[in-house]
Amino acid sequence: MEPRFTLRQIRYFLAAARAGSVNQAAFDVNISAPSISAAIGQIEEQYNIQLFVRHHSHGLLMTEDGKAFFAMAKAFYENAEQLESDAQGMGKTISSIVNAACFVTLAPVIIPLIASRFPAPGHPGHGLHRAAGRGGADRRQGCRGADDQRHKLDLRDQHAGAGSRRSAAERLHDG
Repeated sequence: MEPRFTLRQIRYFLAAARAGSVNQAAFDVNISAPSISAAIGQIEEQYNIQLFVRHHSHGLLMTEDGKAFFAMAKAFYENAEQLESDAQGMGKTISSIVNAACFVTLAPVIIPLIASRFPAPGHPGHGLHRAAGRGGADRRQGCRGADDQRHKLDLRDQHAGAGSRRSAAERLHDG
């Protein structure tokens, strides 16, 4: 079922309920008082409920239905704000698994150095899969990704100037 209200109407209702006055709510959300009144009226008409008792000299007084609607609307609006915040961050995060494989004799030295950088601070979606073998088929198996292709990892030095690249071995040596 489609909602019969808009986020804007909910926002205006919440502002009026918090302020206890249409004029103060209008000031708080930087919109005209008739827009606040219209939004409240549309919700009341749509659901056939009275949210407020209006007193011209005393402002708004929430009814029992208004209090119940306020609690639900507040939770709904907070969830909508959280969805907006989370959605804006989705395209800005990187999630990956790095497969690191090397000969058994080098594993005690190389793998801990690489592992100390995972997960990278601020990037909880990163991970490291470790594999060590004697060479040949063992090494190739350790480097295979989910799509069964071998990948070369080109890491950029985050602390150097733009365009500066150093190999992973050089950065690991710096420790």
